[in-house]
Amino acid sequence: MTAINIKNLPLSVQNRDTVLKSTQNIQCHYRKQPNYTDSTMTDRYLTFKNLDCDAIAGQVVNRIEYYLNHSSQPSPWLKYFKIKLVERQAMRQDELFFVGSQVNNIRSLFEEFEDVDALNLLEEVEENCC
Repeated sequence: MTAINIKNLPLSVQNRDTVLKSTQNIQCHYRKQPNYTDSTMTDRYLTFKNLDCDAIAGQVVNRIEYYLNHSSQPSPWLKYFKIKLVERQAMRQDELFFVGSQVNNIRSLFEEFEDVDALNLLEEVEENCC
């Protein structure tokens, strides 16, 4: 067995024990839990209070399906979403989860078709629900 000279190791490895010891005293601070009785409070990360995110995400998915069923314009995004919507159903993902995980791709589809209304819906989901 060969001995390792610690002085030959990178500084980050030499200080590993010091770093580990110093991180033992770090305390994590979590956000204070919301008071759900306060009707003025909105925090998109903790609640969708007063927002119908599922309905908005449903409108976005309906718009994608509209293009799949009615567009004569060839688009690689239509092929992509034809597959993704089948996968979504197979994995039993709800529409909000699907839209949240496909925001950039959905944006590209709507931009390709210059659908400003659909882009506004997508932005609402992204800003308020994801």
